Amino acid sequence: MMNDFSFDGFFGSELGRRVVSALVMVVIILCLCWIGGWPFTVLATVLSMLLYYEWQSIVRQTAFDAAEALLTLGFSGLLVANLLGYLSYGLAGFLALGLVLEVASSGQEKSDVRWIGLGALYCAVPAIAFPLIRDVGGFWFILFLFIVVWVTDIVAYFVGRQFGGAKLMPAVSPKKTW
Repeated sequence: MMNDFSFDGFFGSELGRRVVSALVMVVIILCLCWIGGWPFTVLATVLSMLLYYEWQSIVRQTAFDAAEALLTLGFSGLLVANLLGYLSYGLAGFLALGLVLEVASSGQEKSDVRWIGLGALYCAVPAIAFPLIRDVGGFWFILFLFIVVWVTDIVAYFVGRQFGGAKLMPAVSPKKTW
């Protein structure tokens, strides 16, 4: 009996491209997890930066301005301080910057600064937490965390394709459903 599966059709499909790119990323991430140390911290920092970029594209309602530029520089400074082992100084500086910007923009109807500032704190968590989990718990702890996230994401993808309902946020992710 002939199977209808074709490698050309699979790798040309959206699912095929997702599988191939995921496999490449998994190999890179697992290698850096195994190595640990500064290479893994750099990976976590890059992931945090990508997350912050996505966050800004989701919440921005107005043109990029000086306050958002300062928040982005503060976020970058926080990540650099973390890379250099001065997390407490970077976090204190970033929180002070956020407080100044909050006071400066308090009379305005501009929620972008608040959302981007809160998002920057949220997006800094992986850069800080992943290396800490790897250093304290070891390779197997961080691997467990990644496997839980990956399996959850894969199941959500297939359940969403099968049973997806109303669109979640079409402007950000057109195919994502509740």
